[in-house]
Amino acid sequence: MKKRHVYDLVILLAAGTIMMSACGKKPDAPADTTAPTQTESQTEASAEETTKPDETPSETQVPEDTESTKFYMLQGTVTKAEKDGSAFTLLADDGNEYTIALSDIRDVETEIEKNIQIAIACMKDASGDPEKAAYIVAFPEQEEWTISTDEGITTSNAMSTFMIQTSDGREIGFIKDNCPSDENALTSDSGDSVIVTYVTSDNANFPLEIRKGK
Repeated sequence: MKKRHVYDLVILLAAGTIMMSACGKKPDAPADTTAPTQTESQTEASAEETTKPDETPSETQVPEDTESTKFYMLQGTVTKAEKDGSAFTLLADDGNEYTIALSDIRDVETEIEKNIQIAIACMKDASGDPEKAAYIVAFPEQEEWTISTDEGITTSNAMSTFMIQTSDGREIGFIKDNCPSDENALTSDSGDSVIVTYVTSDNANFPLEIRKGK
């Protein structure tokens, strides 16, 4: 009987050891199947790429320069002048020769002689043909020419001169010797609203066109 008890005790101890090994074994961790979360900065960047509108280059509107497109200075050298002074030939700086009758120029402010350099203020013809341009004023040549436009109210108006005051307070005087003008543009001694396009020669202002103001 004693051997039997010893044998049973050995069996019990062995069984207990096996059970303790089984209970003490750490289970394997389950695989992580969840997708990685996006960071806040990544989400915002993605949203910006999705919602960002297409960028198109801006366009700048350039106003038309009336003075430079309608009026110009024809400059050159007189190569021939008729003895009676009725006409002359001008070799212009553009390389062309023009035969011009003095009667075709509204106002002549210079001597017309051979080898003299002159400049003629011209108004372009609608066709664009330089031979059909209107010759307004002939001047002695000078280094630079500026064609300007000013609007104002007349403060005086005489036979061949008038003066305007602009909205910024400037007073400008003009010599109006046979220049193109709108009908009724200058009807009173003062108080008329006018728009004047002009060129300056020898400190005097010569209108190329007088328009009725608003």
